[in-house]
Amino acid sequence: MKKLFVMGAIALAGLVSAQTANNGATAKGKWMVGSNLGLNFSSENATTKESGVDDVKTTTTRFSFNPDASYFLADNLAVGIGLDYTYTSVKDGKSSNAFGIMPNIKYFFPQGQVSPFVGLGVGYRLTNQNAGGNSKDITMGGLAVGVEGGIAYFITDALAATASVKYDYTSITHSDNSDYQTQTGLINAGIGAAYFF
Repeated sequence: MKKLFVMGAIALAGLVSAQTANNGATAKGKWMVGSNLGLNFSSENATTKESGVDDVKTTTTRFSFNPDASYFLADNLAVGIGLDYTYTSVKDGKSSNAFGIMPNIKYFFPQGQVSPFVGLGVGYRLTNQNAGGNSKDITMGGLAVGVEGGIAYFITDALAATASVKYDYTSITHSDNSDYQTQTGLINAGIGAAYFF
């Protein structure tokens, strides 16, 4: 019975500790700065009937870096601005660099040491595509929208490790030809860190 009581006391102490692990980190008036790293691989099979090619396989690698700064307007509700850099490489030699700026809003659901969160951002993205070979590079820009869900794990009251899944939608237009447009939807997972002060 004594062992059971001791084990219960330890579990209760752990629960109390977890509940205070992010004590006030997402309170009104606080700041949050952080970054997210994403890495995505995809393999695609496409059928092109016009050219007589039955099966074209491409392998695409994407790397993204997303620094962000936010201010808590109310408890658990932050508004901020994020920057975005994405490098995409396709096995056939094509590549692209994309830069974006995205005002955003995030809401946290504090559960002690673990705080799930959701976010929404709308901004602008500029893409420079290397067409490969002797083709001229293509510059495009336009609307970017991101929807995100994730978890912040508070290591201390001020520092959290983050993991998230994000859906990005872009609608961009060629800088020299407004009739040439590209719309893209991409799901990307990433890990990162955030500092609260």
